[in-house]
Amino acid sequence: DDPEPAPPARPAPFKTATEQLLSMMASVPPGVQMPPLPVPENLDEDFSRARTNVLEIYDADNDKMTGAIETVAWAKVDLDALVEQGWKPDAILRELARNHNEEAHLRSNVSTVLKKMVEEEKLSKAELMQELLQVNTELAERGLPEITLEELDVEDE
Repeated sequence: DDPEPAPPARPAPFKTATEQLLSMMASVPPGVQMPPLPVPENLDEDFSRARTNVLEIYDADNDKMTGAIETVAWAKVDLDALVEQGWKPDAILRELARNHNEEAHLRSNVSTVLKKMVEEEKLSKAELMQELLQVNTELAERGLPEITLEELDVEDE
C-alpha cells in the first residue's frame, strides 16, 4: 500500500521582505519592546513587489493567521500612502520600530517608578489608585496596555 499523500502545505502568506517585516512588527504587542529587526537599506524594489502582491486567506487558515494577514494587508496600504508622500519604505519601518520601542520604554519606566514608590511606601493605596487612573488614561490614549495592581505587586482588596 502506498501511503496517502500529505495535503499540500500552505504557501507562505508573506512573500516579500516588506510583508515579512510588517508581520514581525505587528506581532509585537503594544507596550512590549520590539527586538531589533533586519530592515535592509533601500527596500524600494521589494516594496514595489509587496505593493502588488495579493495576500490570500485560505479556508483552512485559523483566526490568528487570518488576523495577521489582514493586519499586514492594511499596513501595506498605510505604508503605500506614506511612500506616496515621499518617504522611503525602510525609513518608515525603522521609525515605526523606534516609536514602538519608545512607547514600550515609557510604559516600562512609569511602571518601575510606581512600583518603587509603592515599595518605599511613598504612596497610599488611595494615592496609588489616583495615579493609576491618570497614568492609565494617558497610556490608553497612546494605545498602550494599562498598568495593573498585580504588575505593581499590590493586593486588590
